Amino acid sequence: MTANTTDTRSIQVDSTQQPGVLVVTYHGANHANLPGGSEIDLLCEAFEAIQHGWEAVVTAGELGRIVAVAPAAAALGEPALLADAAVTGGLISLVRSLAIELAKSGGTANTLLYDPARPSATRAMLHALTSPDGSDVTGQEIYVAGSLSTGRLHP
Repeated sequence: MTANTTDTRSIQVDSTQQPGVLVVTYHGANHANLPGGSEIDLLCEAFEAIQHGWEAVVTAGELGRIVAVAPAAAALGEPALLADAAVTGGLISLVRSLAIELAKSGGTANTLLYDPARPSATRAMLHALTSPDGSDVTGQEIYVAGSLSTGRLHP
């Protein structure tokens, strides 16, 4: 895959790490410039970025990786973050479905939820997920958020 980094509104796409690795980062709607648009446009941008990089990820086989990165606070239901919660919830569900599809080629897809106050821990986890050694972790919702890292409760 050709090296490509784009930063449109609140979605950043990075495919420069290594061939077959796609990192889609959602920075939160509060960072977005949304005149004439909506939060759902942000989820569509992420989906389109994944579609654009899909062939390279599948072709990479066991080294293929997709990681969606988003603020942990949005996934945990912080007050006044309704738009962020909707976009982040959509990303989490999308990535779980992608993990099932990528299992056919041996690739992985995960969601990394971060606390902006913990950039080095977030970078370390992102490196672990995108490295060849990260092949056994797929379909997961991973929190790097200090005291928030207990994640969501699932039934």
